[in-house]
Amino acid sequence: MTILNESYRLPDIVRRELDREFSRENVIFAAGAAIALCAVVGRITKGVPVAAAAAGNTGNGLITDLALGLLAEVGVYRLVCSQAIAGSGLFQVFTPGGLRLEDAVVGAPYASPHLALTIGDGAADFVVGDDFTVTVPAGSGKCTLINPAAVDGSQIAAGISIAAYNAATADVRGVIVAREAVVMRDLLSWPAGITAPQKSKALAELAALGFKLSTGV
Repeated sequence: MTILNESYRLPDIVRRELDREFSRENVIFAAGAAIALCAVVGRITKGVPVAAAAAGNTGNGLITDLALGLLAEVGVYRLVCSQAIAGSGLFQVFTPGGLRLEDAVVGAPYASPHLALTIGDGAADFVVGDDFTVTVPAGSGKCTLINPAAVDGSQIAAGISIAAYNAATADVRGVIVAREAVVMRDLLSWPAGITAPQKSKALAELAALGFKLSTGV
C-alpha cells in the first residue's frame, strides 16, 4: 500500500486569528533567504549608522569601525570632547534621547550596548567641545528570517509567514500574521542553527504580540 504524506497547510498551524484584517500585515521579504510556511520572521528596523564630524572641530581624527549594538536607537547620537589630551582625548557619548553612556577614549576601541566605534587620533589634537554625530537611520521595514545574531531589529520576532516565499535572490511581497492569533508552537519554522534559548526568547516576543502558542490539537 502506498503511503502519502500530506504537507502541513496554514490552517493546521494558525488555528485562529482575531480578525484577518487586524492580525495580518502585507510585507516585503528582503532578498537573501527562502521563507518557509509559518516561518518566524523579524523586521529590519534599523539601518547602517553614519558618523560625521562637526564642521568646526579643531581635531581632525575620524570615527572608524562603526557598528550597531543590540540596544542601538534610531536617531542621532552625539559624542562631545570633554577632556583634551595630547595624542588622545575623552569624549562623552549621548543617546538620541540624551542618556549619557560610557565615555569614549580617543584611539581606543569603544563598545557599548548601543554602538561600537573607534575615534581616531588625527594630526591635530581634539579640543574640548569638538563633537561628532552618529546617525542611526530607520531600517527598510522589510521582513526576513529571524536572526538572533543580528542588531538591525531582525533579531526580534515580528510574526510568522502565512505561506512559503522564495526571497533567496530578490525581494518578494508577502503576508505575515503579526498579532493576536492561536498558533501551533511545535509546527513553526525556524532558521537553521537556532538554539533552544533563542527559540524561547522569540516565542516570548510572539506572546507579547498577542500570540497564543498552543501545543494541543
